[in-house]
Amino acid sequence: MSKNEHKSLFVRKYSSWFTSRIYIILFLIVERLPLKPAYKLGRFFGGLLFYLSSYRRKIVEDNVKTLKAWATKRALKNPLLEQENRVIAKEIYQSNAGNFFYSFSMMNKPIATVLKHLRIKDAELLKKAHEKNKGVIILFSHSGPWELSAILPELIPMAVERRTVCIMYRPLNNHYFNKWYLRKRGLYGAQLLSSDDGFFKITRLLKHGSFMQIAYDIRMQQGLEVELFDRLASTSKIPYVLHKASKAPVIAVNLVRSGELAWEMQFKEIASAENGVCPEITLLKAANEHLEQIIFNNPYDYFFFQDR
Repeated sequence: MSKNEHKSLFVRKYSSWFTSRIYIILFLIVERLPLKPAYKLGRFFGGLLFYLSSYRRKIVEDNVKTLKAWATKRALKNPLLEQENRVIAKEIYQSNAGNFFYSFSMMNKPIATVLKHLRIKDAELLKKAHEKNKGVIILFSHSGPWELSAILPELIPMAVERRTVCIMYRPLNNHYFNKWYLRKRGLYGAQLLSSDDGFFKITRLLKHGSFMQIAYDIRMQQGLEVELFDRLASTSKIPYVLHKASKAPVIAVNLVRSGELAWEMQFKEIASAENGVCPEITLLKAANEHLEQIIFNNPYDYFFFQDR
């Protein structure tokens, strides 16, 4: 390695470390704030980002346009979609940033405080799997304060007692911030897994009764093309591959706003384990149809920043 290359590597490493310190300090401040100030601060930053990110803003507005066309074709009405696309896009920025800051503040509060603001619905689906000693594939979407799914062991202890709760994640680009972030997410007992951990380890955990949380609404370079809002979208096949290998049921979790600072965590079965393995296209189509309904019902709270 030349002297210039070594110097450049040192600068990039130092810059990455320095940037991570800024992020960490910001989140240490946020998590110590009461819930309402944290949410309001997030909305303020979301408003700034709306004006500063023209490329990403266009993606959001295009997604809103697609959502409106899908709803119009089906004669579906939602008053939240009656505004101009730009107005809706700004609210999406503010709401998502507010939800993200809110989730960090919430994760630093006592569980009694969490349960005052977060109601659990349909947890019987997880309890049923627990009673049958089955693992569960839990699909979560980037809607609302989705980070709160990391505290599932504390929210439903009777359903996940003595079980390993795992979260599949994609490492953040900043190594230093990623290390800190994963430690924070694992404080409530969830085990963080990435593709580096290997398919067989993940399958083995499911077969031994673990609950595996997987994001199913991310853009995949080599995903299966499945219809979403009347367009073919690259859809992750990971939920099906794990379902086929482990015979575990597939259950979607969703966070629905029930007040400015109140949420309801809902569960819905996408694929049962009672009648064997669900066909791949059937499972992925059902997951995307569920995602469509989630987004249509609560468009402001969905992370609309990717072009699938």
